[in-house]
Amino acid sequence: MGGKTKGRRGSAITRGLADVGLKKKQPIWIIANLFLESDPGLEAVLSLVKEKLLEVPRFASVYRKGKFYPVDKEDIDFDYHLVEKWKDETVSMEKVTEFMGTLYDPSHYDYSKPWWKFFYIPKLEDGRCLLMPVINHTLCDGVAGIALIYKLIDNGPDMSKPMIRDKKQGAKPKKKKVSYLNWYNRIGWFLWGISDGLTGTIDFNDSKSSLRMKNVLKASSDKRFAFTSPISLEKIKTVKSKFPGATVNDVLVAVLSMTIIQYLKNIDDPVLKKRSNRIRGNFPVNLRDPKKPILRDGDTSNDWGVASFRFPLKYKSRVDCFYKVKKQLDGLKSSPAPIVQKYNIKSLYGKFSPIPGWFVRDRLLALNSKVTTMISNVPGPAKEESMCGQRLDDIQFILYSPVGMYMGVLSYNGKVSVSLACDASLEDPADIAKLWDVEFDKFCEEVMAHEGDFPVKR
Repeated sequence: MGGKTKGRRGSAITRGLADVGLKKKQPIWIIANLFLESDPGLEAVLSLVKEKLLEVPRFASVYRKGKFYPVDKEDIDFDYHLVEKWKDETVSMEKVTEFMGTLYDPSHYDYSKPWWKFFYIPKLEDGRCLLMPVINHTLCDGVAGIALIYKLIDNGPDMSKPMIRDKKQGAKPKKKKVSYLNWYNRIGWFLWGISDGLTGTIDFNDSKSSLRMKNVLKASSDKRFAFTSPISLEKIKTVKSKFPGATVNDVLVAVLSMTIIQYLKNIDDPVLKKRSNRIRGNFPVNLRDPKKPILRDGDTSNDWGVASFRFPLKYKSRVDCFYKVKKQLDGLKSSPAPIVQKYNIKSLYGKFSPIPGWFVRDRLLALNSKVTTMISNVPGPAKEESMCGQRLDDIQFILYSPVGMYMGVLSYNGKVSVSLACDASLEDPADIAKLWDVEFDKFCEEVMAHEGDFPVKR
């Protein structure tokens, strides 16, 4: 398949992800749960895959030695790629989640074929149908993954065009940005970003806690995960409006921090006893040019760097927690670390790089192995959509990686929820998930009890 065809070279990040997966046997898989109102039928799902998914070049290609080689669509093995589960029975989500917990097991995948599978579960107990694409991170990142969902929905936008509004077409003028940092703080963050972008892989490990695996790079093939209750995006915006210059992301990360810290308090984790201890989460920063389409030439890609967020272990109130989070996020926006890191990796993976491949792969793994969790925050479609002629009721987004824990924030149709995936050796993520909306409600109550806006603290 594609043996004599000219291959399309992947980016340095894409090649790094592939090498880590193949040669270090530490792949990263992206899983999307697409809940349809009812079963559209196998033929409709097969048509979705053939007519839309396979239009994206990487999904009709095999990966070899840094390049994607196209495959004739007639040669795609749909018995392997499209799997119908529980064909003649109604299945519970509990049973589905047990199955999902096995999807990090390498026995599910054949790397001689395109690096994706599409599971089709016709009928859940609540009457909905579940479509579950499982995609290797080598094919796309989270931003490209959402663009892929836009491509799969009925009458979706043209993904060959930039997803930004032109000012001439009535876009709202941007509000003046309000920073919670002094000028010297911004300079400090900038200088730190250069240093971290170059030397982040040799930084100290996070402190020991119940959320961090003893040996991060020895993750098991068994995963457990949980999903939070959704929160209204309008309520989040109401809270945000009380803090001048704040964003929805500031509020979400603050509530995520409160959720994690409250969980650690509930189990009396020793990591909270020392202020010098640290728990961090790495999150990808999209480095694409917003004036260019996400699916360039119709294809997905990886174009991101990593920023490290340090959870505030001590705070006097939930509003105080928000201020600590806000200042740190403003600092990370001033930091060039993700860009420096991207070009650092690009130089190490260059054709003429004198650095051996095994060393680069070890550094890429070390980049995430020093932190406790991976975090992503991806905005999904703002309004209700349909797929295969059926209403798209909900979307969930999960990432399985060597790091023991993952937390993914996703918005869809005016609601925001979090997906949590943990290695089986760690605590039950359901105990964390149930605190999400509780912490938001308490934070909301504290904020709304304050008359007027909160001051900008620098």
